[in-house]
Amino acid sequence: MHACRPRSESRDKPGRIGRRAFLVLGTFVLALAWAAPRAGVEATGANHSERERQTTSLEESLQGHRPVARSCEKPRGFRRITMKGGAEFAREGEVFAFDKREIRLGKCEEVEVTLENTDDVRHALMLPSLNPMFILEFRGKGVQTARFITPDEDITLEFHCHVPLHEEMGMEGVFVVGKGGEPKEERVAAVGRVFEGVGKVILADSRKGQIVVDHQEIPGFMAAMIMGYPVKPARLLRGLEAGDRIRFAIDANQQAIVKISPLTFKGEGTVISVDRRKGQIVIDHKEIPGFMAAMIMGYPVKSPKLLMDLTAGDQIGFTIDAEQRAIVEITP
Repeated sequence: MHACRPRSESRDKPGRIGRRAFLVLGTFVLALAWAAPRAGVEATGANHSERERQTTSLEESLQGHRPVARSCEKPRGFRRITMKGGAEFAREGEVFAFDKREIRLGKCEEVEVTLENTDDVRHALMLPSLNPMFILEFRGKGVQTARFITPDEDITLEFHCHVPLHEEMGMEGVFVVGKGGEPKEERVAAVGRVFEGVGKVILADSRKGQIVVDHQEIPGFMAAMIMGYPVKPARLLRGLEAGDRIRFAIDANQQAIVKISPLTFKGEGTVISVDRRKGQIVIDHKEIPGFMAAMIMGYPVKSPKLLMDLTAGDQIGFTIDAEQRAIVEITP
């Protein structure tokens, strides 16, 4: 794995959208693209190749977001840099760009970045391969400032705009720390372990073995974001639906989710009683697979508003958050 990859191929072809652009992170554009049914017949060899290409794109994107260097614990220096991002800095074949594409920094240096967005759209400066990950993001024209600390080693780290497609449209560059260079192999190998995360399912495609998750920060692996992942084996996706909360494990070597545990469970039953003041409901429910046997049980609800208009005898469907041990959704 490399901290940065040559981009000269994409520069030579104006308007070319690279493979990584297929993974439209942070938007539902990706979800819609995956969800769209294929016309006509059963999957052919061409479809198989397309699925391989999609999986490769996911793995490349994950690899590009893996931390390969750690911020120095006690900085020995300080530096201020200013950057601008917008359409006015784009070269031929690009749409957006940063005004600076290579920035040299010292080792173990605290860096204050002032970013000016010169466009009316959202731009983001992300340094994904640094642990902790650095990101400075906002919408519309203006200026914002944030800081990060460089590693205590000679290394070259990519930065890019994390807004979907903006990197492929030209918003990328490198921070050269010290003399620059590739990450140490032992450091990369150390990253290759299993990380746990929690998030909400945006889309699950068991046929392709892929999932899009809006997840919290995964310490040591990735910042909080909407991200697509391969899932191995694909059967882990069975029964998952958009909106489900899950706990998952990512094998950094395989660049895939290898374990999924639901945090939300769906049930059906008859309302026995409702206490709006205490925010509680008693339900005579059927078995909730993977969570609880059929029984009469009282549950707190996430919001008392869920209990409005409910009376004893109503037949309802409900969703329980296993971590909160509370009902978070009720449907007639």
